[in-house]
Amino acid sequence: MIPFARLATLTSARMKPSRRRLGSTGSSRFAFRTVCAMLDDPWSRWAIAALLVSAYFLAACGSSAPSKRDVIARGDAICETAFRDAQTIPPPAASTARGPSLSALADYLRRVKPIVDTEVAGLRALPHPAQDRALLDRYIAAMTASEAQYSALSSAAARDDEAGVASALAALRASPASSLAASYGFGSCAESATTATGS
Repeated sequence: MIPFARLATLTSARMKPSRRRLGSTGSSRFAFRTVCAMLDDPWSRWAIAALLVSAYFLAACGSSAPSKRDVIARGDAICETAFRDAQTIPPPAASTARGPSLSALADYLRRVKPIVDTEVAGLRALPHPAQDRALLDRYIAAMTASEAQYSALSSAAARDDEAGVASALAALRASPASSLAASYGFGSCAESATTATGS
């Protein structure tokens, strides 16, 4: 998420039984007898076997689950996009020796917050392969917590609450998201330029 240097300077219908159900039972029996008749024919047995084999291989080819490497590539792309989008928003200029006014910081965060929300939503939507799943879960949870702290920071700045701003910044600084991202194997998401943690 956003570097701290920039921040510092700145949601059945019931079916009544009817005779049509009995009819469907009869059609099921008819279908069953038809299949049995087909199985008595050697050529039909061969065709059915060929279809079953084809279906098996088609299912096997189309059901490969995303790997950890896939998740890392997709996650890093999400983080890179978020940081690049955030860089297009100029940070608030310092109005005093202490940095930007809280109203200027609030305006900046108001523009940055949708980027943070999109980033975290994208990360939450990532597949969770079996390899190191618990670690990925911890990272996503940390990013979700950072998103909440960004909301708190933005709200505190908007109401001119210096103590609230300081508390939210401290929570963002203490976020373990970057270290968890590095432990999982992420690159861009683990760098200090990550948008949501502000680090």
